[in-house]
Amino acid sequence: MAQYSTVNLARNDLISYIVFSCWDNTAGPTAKRLWAGSPIPDHSEIKLLTRLVLKTEVPHRDHKSAHIDCNVYNLADLGVCAVSYLFTGVAKSRIGSRIFCLILVCRAEHRARYMQWSSIIDPVVKQGIAEYKVKLHQVSDRSVYWYTRPDAFSTCGQIVFGQ
Repeated sequence: MAQYSTVNLARNDLISYIVFSCWDNTAGPTAKRLWAGSPIPDHSEIKLLTRLVLKTEVPHRDHKSAHIDCNVYNLADLGVCAVSYLFTGVAKSRIGSRIFCLILVCRAEHRARYMQWSSIIDPVVKQGIAEYKVKLHQVSDRSVYWYTRPDAFSTCGQIVFGQ
């Protein structure tokens, strides 16, 4: 059973779905939120994608880095292209510092078109992530899982996805 919340993704012909995940030192890579249109991707696909990206990137990342790392994955077995944005978020609450990842997924046949649009999409996504990082840092409640609440990623969601 999925452990993440799902939100409808506004219909578009470019991005199939978006996954927001984090690295948990106990549980490993964990999907927390899914923006998807129709059809909703299979849970095993989300799990595979989250694990692939985070297990590949986290060991090589400086956990104190303020940078947002962007990488592109061509996943022929799934028939998709995934663009990941890896970043560290720091909260005042007990979660402290944690590595997060936003993954935009498009069908493999749309990869070239996505790359044409990436010069517009990339700065908007990074701006949304920067605002999310500020919002996360301002949280002073004691909830370890604040960032999983539906409003936690709303700033970036509104900016990037219009939701």
